[in-house]
Amino acid sequence: MKNKLTILLFTLICLVFLTRYPLASTFSCQSSFKDIPENSILCYYVNNLEFQGIVNGYSDQTFRPDNFVTRGELAKIISIAFQVDLNLSDMEKTDYFQDVNTDHTFFQYIHALKKADIISGFSDNTYRPDQIVSRAALTKFIHNSAKLKNESLFNAKAEMEFIDLNAETPFYEYIQALYSATKEEALYEQIITLTSHKNFRPTDSATRGETAKMITNTIQYADIYSNTYYPDYSNLSSGIESDYKIADGNFRVYNYYDLNISILVTKQGFDFNYVPNNAPQIQTLAQNLGYQYIVNGSYFGGTNLDAEHAGLLNYYGIPITPIKYYDQGVPEQLTHIVRYDKTNYNVVFIDKDEYYPIESNYNLLEFQTGPLVISKNNIQSALIENSKNGMTYHQRTLMGVSDQNEKFFIVVKEEVSLSQIANILLHLSLLRNKTIDVINLDGGSSTAFYSQNYSFLNWGENKRIPVVLGFRVLR
Repeated sequence: MKNKLTILLFTLICLVFLTRYPLASTFSCQSSFKDIPENSILCYYVNNLEFQGIVNGYSDQTFRPDNFVTRGELAKIISIAFQVDLNLSDMEKTDYFQDVNTDHTFFQYIHALKKADIISGFSDNTYRPDQIVSRAALTKFIHNSAKLKNESLFNAKAEMEFIDLNAETPFYEYIQALYSATKEEALYEQIITLTSHKNFRPTDSATRGETAKMITNTIQYADIYSNTYYPDYSNLSSGIESDYKIADGNFRVYNYYDLNISILVTKQGFDFNYVPNNAPQIQTLAQNLGYQYIVNGSYFGGTNLDAEHAGLLNYYGIPITPIKYYDQGVPEQLTHIVRYDKTNYNVVFIDKDEYYPIESNYNLLEFQTGPLVISKNNIQSALIENSKNGMTYHQRTLMGVSDQNEKFFIVVKEEVSLSQIANILLHLSLLRNKTIDVINLDGGSSTAFYSQNYSFLNWGENKRIPVVLGFRVLR
């Protein structure tokens, strides 16, 4: 998912969510991959999954749709596409497949599918991650994953006309279920299409292109992403425009109603408020301290080594929490250190493995958070995918810096993955022609935005949050 600024058509991706049941044939499409034809149905399928962060291309900007899919690769694609719980903390090591060790690239995804009873592996307790997936076996992965999200799916049973299938064909029930689900549904794209030659080719290897089609159409049929709404933007040459812009002294605020995003932009500094116990309501804090704006910060895990919560390393010369590291195989959320210098309002994001503390500097604030989402306009797919909640859906608060000495604070009130919000940010006209870095601060129930003068922007102003960033208008 590199170089997202080369994506020429965001309209297609947005329209996927504009209606609940889109028909691919109604869209034009330009792909970010060199080997995906423009305005093709394959472009629709691949763009859809790429935007969701479900599939990636290769470093040469190709997708290679005719490449075959291995069982290991499919485990990752399925886990992300159907939002399978990746937490393996209560899974016994005796339940692991003997040929998929904890250091295997797809360990987490494979065993998440096993834990969820989506797959069972082979009788010798192996998974065989490097084995190519057949077209028939692909239907079982998709069927079981979608059923996990909604038990009521796949109840129809239509007669199949494929001449190379019968009731004894391995995975026949799953092929029939996916075929029947959309056979008589005019509003859906067909998960499995009956072609003129009437062959399903169950033992043929599944390609990346075929996998993209089946998963995309199953996602639409199962309505998995129905809570996410993105409107149609036809003028892509200038990027996505805000619905409302406020110029307020040293601040600018951009509000995107349909995207449920508010962005505060400033070149000045901020106050860091850390009240771990009995924090006041946000609007009360703003009134007491004269803040024009407040955005929630990272939720700190106190002085322990809680790997799920950010760490306050240095509070203006006072060391608080030691840096947090991770055991091998554990999703790594806190990838970077935010360093803020209150003398010049400068903010930088430092890789935790390259961080060296600056002792007794009373002008520096440093805290550990993450993951890094965008670096120099490139989406950090590996960091997002390896984080605990990067690919799952939450409200979000993020912080960014640009090469124009701006800081921007992004509050997303819709539940999105970090891959989704990264794609959106790179298509905003506000951030076009700038080099930006963006890091995840927090999300979920802690998400909040407060404006003293523009109450329609407020979100979560009555929350009591231990860490908030306060902004005053300088006179």
